[in-house]
Amino acid sequence: MAKLKVLIIGSKEDKKILLNYLNLKSYEIIFHDEDKRNINLRNFNVKILFYLIKFFYNKKNYFNNFGLSKKNFLYIICLISSMKPNIVITLNDVSKIYHTVVSNFPNLRCIAIQNGNRTKFGLSPKFNHDIYFSFGDYEKKLFDDFKIKYKKIIPVGSLYGEVKKLSNKNSYKNIYDICLISQYNQKDFKFKNLKIFRERFKNIAIISKFLSKLVESSKFKICILLRENSENEVNFYKNYFNINSKNVSLIECSKNTNTFKYMFRSRVCVSFYSTTIKELLRLRKKAFFMDFTNSDKFNKKSKSLIIFREQNFNKFNSFFLKILNMNNNMFYKSVFNEIQFYMKDYNFVKPSSIINEEIKKILKNEKKKISNKIV
Repeated sequence: MAKLKVLIIGSKEDKKILLNYLNLKSYEIIFHDEDKRNINLRNFNVKILFYLIKFFYNKKNYFNNFGLSKKNFLYIICLISSMKPNIVITLNDVSKIYHTVVSNFPNLRCIAIQNGNRTKFGLSPKFNHDIYFSFGDYEKKLFDDFKIKYKKIIPVGSLYGEVKKLSNKNSYKNIYDICLISQYNQKDFKFKNLKIFRERFKNIAIISKFLSKLVESSKFKICILLRENSENEVNFYKNYFNINSKNVSLIECSKNTNTFKYMFRSRVCVSFYSTTIKELLRLRKKAFFMDFTNSDKFNKKSKSLIIFREQNFNKFNSFFLKILNMNNNMFYKSVFNEIQFYMKDYNFVKPSSIINEEIKKILKNEKKKISNKIV
């Protein structure tokens, strides 16, 4: 019997992670590189040409609901039709290419693994999931509110949290009082909803204003983990922080993995809606969101020890000092129920173990189908 086929959709880094952490060695791997956005000539064979011709005869049966280029749309449809994978897996759960596959091939088993914090403005009601491995129950509520279709949601926590080997957090000593995880990204203005990103920049400015005032008044040490590592981003923070001060450190971060050593060296971590806050909370690290938008576009619309929302510096000062003076275990117990909602514990049952079990189950059924056809 021929090997079962697994199609991975994503970047080369995604492929590397999936092959390292999932049990896929006994299957034939097909890879569609989203970053290149071009046709893989090694897969472009006579078989695909046959399905390309077939596509034009049946094009009314296929829908380009996510606005892929004609070339990419044709290629992904013909790739699936010709290679006939038994399962599709992606680490990019908001991939338009992936969702095009799910929408056009309802009988094909497809797995999406959440790789980032999901927000209402970042989702599309056109999304259509088969099996979705989420951080927690928050995504199920988000999908239901947004009327996003899915067959099955399984909360597993963060696969990236497992990959980053965050269990060594206790080996770091505190150097900074505050770690600000930047979400400045000037490039996003060119491609996305301008109103949303103006709102985002306004919020990041208020966060910076509050934290700079806190640092100056209390002589706290802060590290700012840059996202874009650009001159524009540095100049943005220069407007609020004295970067020549020994209490202020701007840290260039080329890879997310490197950022965690600075987070673990900080007593409290803050950000607007960064994924890392949820990952840190699960690791019993004191962390919280600062969201002044008065909406649920970025975070759950509530106030708690993990979401500060009031545009009042005195209240923020009291709020921050309260968290700073709590030990990590006390803080964790205080927000335990909220953390459970946002992020399933991945310290005891690894996300890869749960995902592997589901893949094994699916491919076992695929083998049965093939065996029955042969008989």
